[in-house]
Amino acid sequence: MRKFRIGEMTWSEFAEWLEKVNSIVLIPIGSLEQHGPHLPMDTDAYDAEYVCNEVAKRLLNDVWPLVAPTINYGVSMHHMDFPGTVTLSPKTLIDMLVDICGSLIKHGVKRILIINGHGGNTPSIQVACQIIKYRHPEVFIGTDLMGLAKSVKEKIFESKEHDIHAGESETSTSLANREKLVKVKEIEKTSKKPFKPELLEIGRIPSGDRIDYYAINVKQISELGYMGYPWKADKKKGEKMLKAYIENLAIFIRKLCKSQTQL
Repeated sequence: MRKFRIGEMTWSEFAEWLEKVNSIVLIPIGSLEQHGPHLPMDTDAYDAEYVCNEVAKRLLNDVWPLVAPTINYGVSMHHMDFPGTVTLSPKTLIDMLVDICGSLIKHGVKRILIINGHGGNTPSIQVACQIIKYRHPEVFIGTDLMGLAKSVKEKIFESKEHDIHAGESETSTSLANREKLVKVKEIEKTSKKPFKPELLEIGRIPSGDRIDYYAINVKQISELGYMGYPWKADKKKGEKMLKAYIENLAIFIRKLCKSQTQL
């Protein structure tokens, strides 16, 4: 069986892949942060790595993507009121990504896709991508946070708003990919101590429009650390969501790697 995890390859095996394939490298990134009383703190990192591995297996005999070691920490300052959370500064994450991707590019990698499991990382990842593209205009560099399955997510889950953190969707996918680590009894407690969605509505005006962004501390909104409705979660919903995302991501990677258009 072909290897697809860079960390398990020798340097000569990686060099051979570069020479004969050189399709794309996937970089999973997440966080170590509280996910309510019911989900593990490494949920974002685990989900990103899980998706990358599943996509790589699916495309192993096609475009053969490689998966870099997971970045297990992210920008989680808004979760620091909860014990166990570890945060990077945005600048640290930007510098890490620029250095990691720069190293891969030096060896000849032409396409890199950062699969992000944590929304707090998004601004830093986007800045890093801009820097990398400026320095290496011949390289494709991109990132995704479930954007390839937004339409599917809207159909699967009941929660249409405020499903932000450890809510219906994230709890459902955790039930699907590692059910044993989900504390189901704690989910029942969340419905008795709900978060404060009205604090997420401050930015909305009567017309329905809203301010683009304002910073929050999660503890102000949710005593238990979740934002959403985890009691609506269901394993089958999670399975459907993961399947759809993996399929759509595979379609995108295949399209990108076989395209003659250079981005």
